[in-house]
Amino acid sequence: MRRCHGLSIPWVRQARRKPLPQQIHRMRSFAGTSTSMPSSVMILDMDGVLYKNAAVEGRIVQRLEEETRRLGLAPSACQRLYEDYGATMRGLITEGHLSTNAIDGFYCKVYDPVDVSALQPDPLLRMQLNQLKKGGVEFWLATNSPQHFVARVLEALELADDFQVVCPSQSNGWLNKPDPRYFDQLPMGRFFDDSPQHCNAWNDLRSDTPAYHVARETDVMTLVADALEVVPQSWRLQKAPYLQAKELDDLKSLNQDVLRRLRQELAAFKGEEIRVLDLGCGFLSMLPLLLEQLVPAGARLHYLGVDRDEELLTAAQARLEKMAAPELQVELQCADAVSAVKTAAPQTLVMGCSILDLIDVKALALALRQSQAGALLYFPIHYAGTTSFKGPLAAMAEPLSSRYNESLETRGQVRNVTALYSFLGEELASGPSDWHLRGDNLLLKQLISFMATNALGFQPLQTLREAVKALRCPLEPNQLLPSVQLHVTNVDYLGRVPKTGAVPGATSGAKTKAAARTRLAVQFTAPGIAETVRETMPLPAAGEVLVVTTMSGISAGTERRMLLTGCEEGEPLDSSLKDLQGSGWPLRYGYCLVGTVEIGSPSLPLGSRVFCFHPHASHAVVSEDSLQIIPDDIPDEDAIFFANMETACALCQDAAPVLGERLGVFGAGVVGALTAALLSRFEVTVFDLNDRRLQPLRRFGVATAAKLGASGASGASGFDVALELSGAGEALGQAIRSTRRGGKVVVGSLYGKEEVSLALGLSFHRSELTLLTSQVSFVRAALSTRWSKERRAELSWQMLRQLRPKEWMDLRKVSVREAPEVYQRLAQGAAKDDPAQWIFSYDSYD
Repeated sequence: MRRCHGLSIPWVRQARRKPLPQQIHRMRSFAGTSTSMPSSVMILDMDGVLYKNAAVEGRIVQRLEEETRRLGLAPSACQRLYEDYGATMRGLITEGHLSTNAIDGFYCKVYDPVDVSALQPDPLLRMQLNQLKKGGVEFWLATNSPQHFVARVLEALELADDFQVVCPSQSNGWLNKPDPRYFDQLPMGRFFDDSPQHCNAWNDLRSDTPAYHVARETDVMTLVADALEVVPQSWRLQKAPYLQAKELDDLKSLNQDVLRRLRQELAAFKGEEIRVLDLGCGFLSMLPLLLEQLVPAGARLHYLGVDRDEELLTAAQARLEKMAAPELQVELQCADAVSAVKTAAPQTLVMGCSILDLIDVKALALALRQSQAGALLYFPIHYAGTTSFKGPLAAMAEPLSSRYNESLETRGQVRNVTALYSFLGEELASGPSDWHLRGDNLLLKQLISFMATNALGFQPLQTLREAVKALRCPLEPNQLLPSVQLHVTNVDYLGRVPKTGAVPGATSGAKTKAAARTRLAVQFTAPGIAETVRETMPLPAAGEVLVVTTMSGISAGTERRMLLTGCEEGEPLDSSLKDLQGSGWPLRYGYCLVGTVEIGSPSLPLGSRVFCFHPHASHAVVSEDSLQIIPDDIPDEDAIFFANMETACALCQDAAPVLGERLGVFGAGVVGALTAALLSRFEVTVFDLNDRRLQPLRRFGVATAAKLGASGASGASGFDVALELSGAGEALGQAIRSTRRGGKVVVGSLYGKEEVSLALGLSFHRSELTLLTSQVSFVRAALSTRWSKERRAELSWQMLRQLRPKEWMDLRKVSVREAPEVYQRLAQGAAKDDPAQWIFSYDSYD
């Protein structure tokens, strides 16, 4: 049971152990059934293969070690059992450390505390699986994780319906890989696992279908493509050979005008030390260029190469030992690009070949302004959006390239980095650096292999096989025809980091230009009408910061009322928030905004993730003391619920139920759902006319009802506390009628000028009910001696960490440019298929 601030939350295990799709229980015998099997069967491991996340996998290992020690075994027992048996759990069971009745409980203790919120869906993987299944390929999941953890992982990855699953369970005697009896549950097929022991065990049993070992850096679908013989396996290069092949074509393609300008900039450092930070240095492909063409004679070069891949850094070190350069000082560091920029000493030049389209450029820009003000920037060979076959084979090869950009975008790769230059700083020079690849080129083979793997998500398998076959030499199938031609558009960028505090997109030091920046905002211009407007961006004054918005959430019920009626009461929208003081048209609203600090302060550095109470806009200028810094372990999609969670916490404190009391929650919108989840330790019934809103709440063990039934009648079956959170006057009446004598009705809704008809006759007066209005702007007077806004905010973050609403709340993310359509839909009234939470994204508002 997980506890926090005195609230026990007993629903966690029940919620996480919901059953997998029905096919998990289908353990079939495949003897003599080969004629009915699909053309290909792919059997994938889960942890480290289907998903690769060091935090999640590390937490599993940590919990396994902790629970093994609680059994009285030595700290080294986990590793010993793994080495002896191929799986720690198999060793614990085999050696008798766990009785049969204790196995399920042990699995729960290990896996239930593991947070899977860091796992993100992979749209391309989902499309690849679906497209291949249409072509007769069957996918199985063979894992040593227990059933309830598999269900959570597949749900997080949005792959719950894509696999037949075999895992340890009571029904199969808790079998684990590499037990031969475990493999007997699986059909004949290709086996993919990250454990060499499991692969060896498979090969010993089924040598006719060899196992594929999935290395840490390998996308399992590339190995699936090999197994399906889409492209020759020899075309796919290992990391170091790939970078060597790429280096040859990169150096031929570099834009000479950009190089010439960079030489001119570096010439000013003749006789001095030039410090270079190379991001994603890989096999040191840019170091020879620096030594031979860029660093002026007499200058000393201090080179810091950074890469996340330790294997590549080892290869780089071996290459470095063969270089003879007396004026060269080299450091190699294993780190990600943004972290390296933040921690490095001031540099003369920050560079990176083919890296901008693979990282968060906005985060990089913030780190550069924070730590590398005034440094030169050189980022060559970045994808500019076009990959196409040329020549006589172009039409036959077209299936490989037609959806290539779409496949890149599904995984977050930027298709055209030129749109991001303004974030980096002052542009000094840029120009094309296209690849023109032809014939039996190693880089060309690698690219075709990569394109074919991605295209598995869009094209029939046989279509791709035929397209690749058309490019191969008939007599030497591992070779490409001389007439194969591929053109890839790239671009080189040279710039300079603006001085600290400068605004991206403005020339370094030009404050007058900074004032000309614009932002996109949403406003209600008249009843029922919303629009997006572009306006001059305000600059922060003393005590204020500029926040670049990542996403903002709509408070659907309240914003619908504001959209239709404005603030007819004549009161400020929120007396405690500066940006919600207006009360007339045009009207701006919204108070759930998440972003990063672009112009900060000494106590709030650049790049800080923050929550703002601010209307919907691409940029927000807010007072520093009004911000909430988002904890590192809470993703943006959960942070967007901070204001709603703070309201839910306030409602729970106002409700103040006594242990054993029955509660009714009227309305299962965002606030109602969060409130019901927080109160689920009590006997709670949630009412909402839309059953779609109620379904996610059943994971918390609460009762749900689409309308008020007999159980809501007053008397012995009534509620001790009722919370009205729907915004409907009729629901308030139902809440009053269903609350027993002496009970409490907490009114958390705003009704505006709507006429609310309540039966306040003799029965009401005899009921001795307390009607309590609840609001979140201030801490209630009765609590104020113990609770502050800061303490309640801390509680709200803790509850977000516990509940993780993004895992079960119905979310729909749309571009902020679609705001008019979204508000038009809201103005027409709630529809059954509307999400619980609309979210505006601001990734490409320009």
